Amino acid sequence: MPLRGKGGKSGFTLIELMIVLVIIMVLASVATFTYISQIEQITLRSDVRELIGALEMAKMRAIASGEPHGVVFIRGTGDEPDAFFVYRDCTPGDQRFTDPDGNPRNNIWSDDCSAITYDPKLREGGLIELQRDDHFTTVFGGEDASNSVIWGTGATHEYVQFNNLGQAFKNGNLINGEFIFMQNQNNTGGGDKVDQVGVRIFGATGSIEYVPLTVADPV
Repeated sequence: MPLRGKGGKSGFTLIELMIVLVIIMVLASVATFTYISQIEQITLRSDVRELIGALEMAKMRAIASGEPHGVVFIRGTGDEPDAFFVYRDCTPGDQRFTDPDGNPRNNIWSDDCSAITYDPKLREGGLIELQRDDHFTTVFGGEDASNSVIWGTGATHEYVQFNNLGQAFKNGNLINGEFIFMQNQNNTGGGDKVDQVGVRIFGATGSIEYVPLTVADPV
């Protein structure tokens, strides 16, 4: 209880002050934890919004130009983050993304298909890197980027391509309601679950659906 000092003025005991300090520290820790978790969710939502924008751009360009366009999803290696970009199909006969050297990061921008033998970025500086600690976990039903089930042995990328009707394909086959998910590698949600967010693509109609924040096992 407050003590009275000289002159009748009241004060607090050392124990009371220590209790107040402990309460402040606990509240500060909770606030910091909540803030970090919210920041991670914000970065995930920001990345998926950019991805949806890229997918919509590829679809609209394919419809407007009559030429296939698509989006490439790139696995990060070393210090490189996962990334994606919109491409123009300069080799339309194969109905897929063409990259002879297996490294789509170095595909340059070009507006002259007759001069190249690969599929270039849609515009100069078109590579979009995921924000720090964010990465692709599921691409069209497969596992994370390090798993060869989806990426193929030694592969570094996946893709989706739209035709002049706005339909979505992969390897010449219609994509049927398949997902692309992202998660944050340093998620602080606690336990053995993490937040993830993503996109679902319906190939026949070319519709692109935002998948709200969900909870999943970390990958």
